[in-house]
Amino acid sequence: METLTLTEANPIDTLVNVATAFRTWDEMRAAMMTGYAPTIHQESRRKRLLTKVVRAGGFRVYLGGGKWAR
Repeated sequence: METLTLTEANPIDTLVNVATAFRTWDEMRAAMMTGYAPTIHQESRRKRLLTKVVRAGGFRVYLGGGKWAR
C-alpha cells in the first residue's frame, strides 16, 4: 500500500487518523453506526474540528470528565 502525504489525503481522514485509532472517516463512521462513541479530548484544534465533524454527522462524542457532545 502506498503512503499518502498530508496534502494528498482527504482532510477528514487526516483528522480521524491523527485524533483516533481509525485510519479513515469511513471506518470510524461504520463503528459509530453500530453504537461506538469515540472519546475525543479537546486539547488540540484538530480534535475540536473532528468533534464538530462527528456531531454534524449526527453522532455523539465523549469529551472525557463525564461530558458528552451530542
